[in-house]
Amino acid sequence: MKKMIRFSIISAALFLFLCRDASAQMNVGLRGGVNFSNMRVPSPIDYDSKAGINAALLLNIPFHRYFSLQIEPGFSKRGAKFDIDGEWLVGSTRQRTRMFGEILLGYVEVPVLFQYKPRFGKFEGIVSLGPEFRFRLGPQKIETTTRKYEEGVLVEDTYMEYDLTQPHGYRVFDFGLTGGAGVSYPLQFGKIFTEARYHYGLRKLAANGDVYNKGISIHLGVLIPVKK
Repeated sequence: MKKMIRFSIISAALFLFLCRDASAQMNVGLRGGVNFSNMRVPSPIDYDSKAGINAALLLNIPFHRYFSLQIEPGFSKRGAKFDIDGEWLVGSTRQRTRMFGEILLGYVEVPVLFQYKPRFGKFEGIVSLGPEFRFRLGPQKIETTTRKYEEGVLVEDTYMEYDLTQPHGYRVFDFGLTGGAGVSYPLQFGKIFTEARYHYGLRKLAANGDVYNKGISIHLGVLIPVKK
């Protein structure tokens, strides 16, 4: 894991060095979109995707006609939904308990992406692949509602919040891989683009469980050339 982080940092620094005198223009920009985040966990609990916003600043550095390096510091809302439902008999009474809610996580994220950009007439394809680093930010919690039934009648309805920022909560630092594809179109001031990506976490979110981030995201953004 440490080797992967060092390799990514060294690669980014090397490309920045090689591109300092490149004839191609650097580009800066913004993107925003939505995450459909989830969690990868080997347990009987089924997690569902949770929608959340993402936004980032963009620094795009071409080093070839079809290739570039793009660094994207930004903010991202992640997490997952869960719904656990069980029913059993206690004596002659049929009882049921349903617990559902959301895991809420927020991160400062820094993807470092190597991009291939083939041309299709006026359109430009985008194929991205690279590591992304996440730093936990803000309140991290689980919101859960527990409902208990007896013979189909609701007898208890409880809402609770659990803080995950305590010592036994989720780790501050996370990293993984992301890859995706999209398309851009030239405008007078630069380019407008859209892209879809898949995110695959490689670090356990907690030391005592095999829980990893995962999900997909959809982005819309602009890139503007910077004059030298």
